[in-house]
Amino acid sequence: MSDKAKFTPGPWVANRYSVRVKVDFSDGWFEIAKVAVFNEGEAYAHLIAAAPELYEALEKVVNKAEQAAFEEWIEIALPSGCADSVSSQWIGSSQYSEFCDDYADAIAALAKSRGES
Repeated sequence: MSDKAKFTPGPWVANRYSVRVKVDFSDGWFEIAKVAVFNEGEAYAHLIAAAPELYEALEKVVNKAEQAAFEEWIEIALPSGCADSVSSQWIGSSQYSEFCDDYADAIAALAKSRGES
């Protein structure tokens, strides 16, 4: 789960009908999204503005879960060989398949955020 997102990192801020991001190459704010002017417009703007933090939080949860599953697998499987060999054994294991099944929605959401789906 180590692929990096390619979007502009936060903070993103929302006002009533748009989302802006401060970028390194300018002194000001750059508007990245406008939302329709109706009742939920402000709520959508805030949801979009939270995207970087939501991505980071979900990525941490998935990475911690994978690390825990990997450590449990190591205790059970006692793999041998170099790091690449152990990694291949982990990816081929039923425990890795279970982890992927358990976190499929989260893994898919992260991939979609990176433009991979």
